[in-house]
Amino acid sequence: MKFGVTPFLAATIGILALAASSDGAETGEKCVLRCDWAFSKTLNSCILPYRHKPKNPHRVECLDQATDVWVNCKENCYD
Repeated sequence: MKFGVTPFLAATIGILALAASSDGAETGEKCVLRCDWAFSKTLNSCILPYRHKPKNPHRVECLDQATDVWVNCKENCYD
Protein backbone atom coordinates (compact mmCIF):
# COMPACT_ATOMS: atom_id res chain seq x y z
CA MET A 1 0.00 0.00 0.00
CA LYS A 2 1.41 3.35 -1.01
CA PHE A 3 1.13 6.25 1.43
CA GLY A 4 1.35 9.77 0.17
CA VAL A 5 -0.32 13.14 0.29
CA THR A 6 -3.34 13.08 -1.96
CA PRO A 7 -4.84 16.30 -3.31
CA PHE A 8 -7.88 15.77 -1.06
CA LEU A 9 -5.70 15.35 2.03
CA ALA A 10 -3.63 18.41 1.13
CA ALA A 11 -6.78 20.49 0.65
CA THR A 12 -8.23 19.27 3.95
CA ILE A 13 -5.05 20.15 5.84
CA GLY A 14 -4.97 23.57 4.18
CA ILE A 15 -8.57 24.32 5.15
CA LEU A 16 -7.97 23.22 8.74
CA ALA A 17 -4.83 25.35 8.97
CA LEU A 18 -6.69 28.37 7.62
CA ALA A 19 -9.57 27.86 10.05
CA ALA A 20 -7.19 27.53 13.00
CA SER A 21 -5.26 30.66 12.08
CA SER A 22 -8.33 32.85 11.57
CA ASP A 23 -10.42 31.55 14.48
CA GLY A 24 -8.71 33.57 17.21
CA ALA A 25 -8.91 36.82 15.30
CA GLU A 26 -12.63 36.54 14.58
CA THR A 27 -13.92 35.03 17.81
CA GLY A 28 -14.42 38.35 19.57
CA GLU A 29 -16.17 39.91 16.60
CA LYS A 30 -18.55 36.99 16.15
CA CYS A 31 -19.34 36.92 19.84
CA VAL A 32 -20.14 40.63 19.99
CA LEU A 33 -22.30 40.37 16.87
CA ARG A 34 -24.11 37.37 18.32
CA CYS A 35 -24.85 39.19 21.56
CA ASP A 36 -25.88 42.42 19.85
CA TRP A 37 -28.33 40.37 17.83
CA ALA A 38 -29.69 38.35 20.75
CA PHE A 39 -29.86 40.95 23.50
CA SER A 40 -31.17 44.44 24.00
CA LYS A 41 -28.63 47.24 24.23
CA THR A 42 -28.83 47.27 28.03
CA LEU A 43 -28.35 43.48 28.26
CA ASN A 44 -31.36 43.30 30.56
CA SER A 45 -33.77 41.33 28.42
CA CYS A 46 -33.74 38.70 25.74
CA ILE A 47 -35.27 39.84 22.48
CA LEU A 48 -35.03 36.66 20.42
CA PRO A 49 -37.95 36.58 17.98
CA TYR A 50 -38.85 32.93 18.58
CA ARG A 51 -40.39 30.90 21.39
CA HIS A 52 -37.19 30.75 23.46
CA LYS A 53 -37.23 32.62 26.75
CA PRO A 54 -34.26 33.60 28.90
CA LYS A 55 -33.02 30.54 30.79
CA ASN A 56 -31.85 32.60 33.76
CA PRO A 57 -32.91 36.23 33.32
CA HIS A 58 -30.92 37.30 36.37
CA ARG A 59 -27.78 35.94 34.67
CA VAL A 60 -28.68 37.45 31.29
CA GLU A 61 -28.58 34.18 29.37
CA CYS A 62 -30.20 33.42 26.05
CA LEU A 63 -30.08 30.69 23.49
CA ASP A 64 -27.64 31.36 20.67
CA GLN A 65 -29.69 30.07 17.76
CA ALA A 66 -26.64 29.62 15.54
CA THR A 67 -25.17 26.98 17.87
CA ASP A 68 -28.23 26.06 19.98
CA VAL A 69 -26.21 26.73 23.14
CA TRP A 70 -27.11 28.91 26.11
CA VAL A 71 -24.68 31.82 26.39
CA ASN A 72 -24.08 34.55 28.93
CA CYS A 73 -23.55 37.76 27.02
CA LYS A 74 -21.75 39.58 29.82
CA GLU A 75 -19.24 36.76 30.35
CA ASN A 76 -18.65 35.88 26.71
CA CYS A 77 -18.75 39.19 24.91
CA TYR A 78 -17.97 42.12 27.15
CA ASP A 79 -15.36 43.03 29.75
